[in-house]
Amino acid sequence: MIVIELAPHIIRLQIERALYNEAVVFKCLYWYGSHLVVTVNSSPDGLYFDVTLRPKVGVLDQASLDDLEARLHTDLIDFKTRDIVARETKTIRDLLVAKAFAHADDFESTPPGELDDSVSEDARAHDQHPE
Repeated sequence: MIVIELAPHIIRLQIERALYNEAVVFKCLYWYGSHLVVTVNSSPDGLYFDVTLRPKVGVLDQASLDDLEARLHTDLIDFKTRDIVARETKTIRDLLVAKAFAHADDFESTPPGELDDSVSEDARAHDQHPE
């Protein structure tokens, strides 16, 4: 991540597409939307995501800017790691889901008894002739 501008009213940065795919970048930046206006564009050469962050209210002090920069680095790594794990475990997750529903036809069998049997009729009969 290259920080272009770090000012109280705006943060501009570039994120390398070679390191972080679009899904990772958007998942990461989504969580900043509650307190920042987030804009993501592609750089003219297509090698970077051009990202602009602006506070929704007020300005950010230096400590907040430093914290935000550190969190962005950490969050990008976090979401990249999640993406790697999801891709590496996709096959096993698909197999587990397939195995979990392999005997789904067991639920299609007809339950014992007759369809017109009523629980309420059985209850009334039992109430009239207690044992």
